[in-house]
Amino acid sequence: MDSVKNILFFRGQGNPELSNETIKELEGLLGLRCWFNHIDFDDFSDREEDDWIPRYEQIKGKTVIFFQGTHEKKFLWELMQMIWAMKHQYGAARVIVVLFFVYYRRQDHPENMKEICRLRWAMHQLAANGADDLVTISPHSGQMEKFCLEEGMRFHEANPGKALADSLDPYVHDPQAELRWYSPDGGSIGRAAELAKILGGRVIFTLKNRSLNNDAEMKDGDQEEIAKIIKHWQEKTGFTEIFYASEADIVGHTIVMLEDEISTGQTASTTSVFLKKLGAVKVIIAAVNPVLSPGWRRKLVRSGAFDHIIMGNTIPRGMAKSTGGEIYTLSMSKPIAQKIYQIIKSSKP
Repeated sequence: MDSVKNILFFRGQGNPELSNETIKELEGLLGLRCWFNHIDFDDFSDREEDDWIPRYEQIKGKTVIFFQGTHEKKFLWELMQMIWAMKHQYGAARVIVVLFFVYYRRQDHPENMKEICRLRWAMHQLAANGADDLVTISPHSGQMEKFCLEEGMRFHEANPGKALADSLDPYVHDPQAELRWYSPDGGSIGRAAELAKILGGRVIFTLKNRSLNNDAEMKDGDQEEIAKIIKHWQEKTGFTEIFYASEADIVGHTIVMLEDEISTGQTASTTSVFLKKLGAVKVIIAAVNPVLSPGWRRKLVRSGAFDHIIMGNTIPRGMAKSTGGEIYTLSMSKPIAQKIYQIIKSSKP
């Protein structure tokens, strides 16, 4: 494939484990050896950054694919400097940024004038510093794509559906309990419908009110609003078995809760306890992004609220957030590699 000869891969210090897994998956898809070009990460004596690219001269005229996780602000700053240098100093023809996790993902409300819309700012900075494309997985909302397009960047969303289905398959088949895919808010209905198509069952959902400080509470169902949501997702997914949650959908069933991310786990755990009191046979939770804010272990794991917990690895957990096998870690490397492969295949040599 001639076009691959003009591609250089780089990785930042944010989640190098997932970077390595993804490039290995990409090797298999391309049938070619892929590797990361070296970056020296260092500091001057006064703690200013001294990161540099030893073989910078090879970048001119090439496509750069830069892998980074920005679960900490320092990695966002590192990313901006690197892509600026690659595009504006060293002359890369195209810069594709692969972001496993996006900092400021929740600050996406330009209508809230009391809060700086930092996701919009971050997308502006990416474009200004040289990014032509953004690849990510399970974004918090559709605002990210909107902001990317407004900044002139191409947006590519990797789909974790098949990976989630494969990881959930051993836990959801019970002849005595029908399967329900539960979306705690409207955001994951599409993902739930996709998984229901693969593994069976129907989709149920409720709605949330989210305050300005991001606390969530269940929202009473407005019938007109519910009808619009159901119609929208039925038409978008081609899946008709989508319903607002009722007690009949809980009693005697296996419930799989789908979230784009888990923070403290408080709302999810409380919901699971409530579902079991209503008569759910089993409650499983699956999330792509393990944010895991302080207190998460007590609420999510020690509470015993869930029968199984599955989390992606878009944020590295490491020893500090290990659980001795209580959480099944699902690598997002395959769907991300597949999306990068599609971009490479569709690019002109």
